[in-house]
This record gives sequence, C-alpha cells and structure tokens, in this order.
Amino acid sequence: MQFRLKSDHAKVFWPFIDSQPEHTFIEEGRLAQLSGRDLWSDDATSATRAQFRKECREAFKDMVSAGGLSAFNEEVTGSGRFKSRRYTYTHAAPSQFELELQKDRLSA
Repeated sequence: MQFRLKSDHAKVFWPFIDSQPEHTFIEEGRLAQLSGRDLWSDDATSATRAQFRKECREAFKDMVSAGGLSAFNEEVTGSGRFKSRRYTYTHAAPSQFELELQKDRLSA
C-alpha cells in the first residue's frame, strides 16, 4: 500500500492511520503534527491553513485510490478563526479476525 501512494502527505499519514485499525477519524491537528506543521503559529495564515487542508484532501483521495481506504469525509469543527477539520475514514481492508486462545486441557 505504502508504495502505491503518490502524495507526500499520504505517505506520511498512512503509516499512522494503518497502525490504528480501530480508529475511524483523525483530527487536523494530528495530521499537522505528523507533517511537522503548526497550523496556529504566529507565522501561519488562513492561506497556509487552506493550502494544508487542500493537501490533506488530496492525500485522503490518494489513500482511497491506492486502496488503503474505501472512503473519507471532511467535517468542520469549532467556529471562528479556530475552525478545524476532522477527517473520518473507512479502512478498505477488513480488520483482522481474532481467535480465542484454546485453554490447556491439563489445567482445566
């Protein structure tokens, strides 16, 4: 999967998303941390945040087209200057089936 990704952001986001199979969403702030950005620093502008959000959407589209995710959605959270985004997603691969360990017959 990792080698099918084209977007640099997707290549950074995918290992984290893939390592959390029970999660179904990720906050914009966590994506920024993964890519080494501070969206709310004094140097950040609405234009830089808008560009980052565009790159995040492209990364999620890339993960869908590569087959890692089957779908994603972008939700707006908060209000005013501190609006943020939450990206909800569905893993394409089914979660791994778990089997119960058999109890040792001697200890029963």
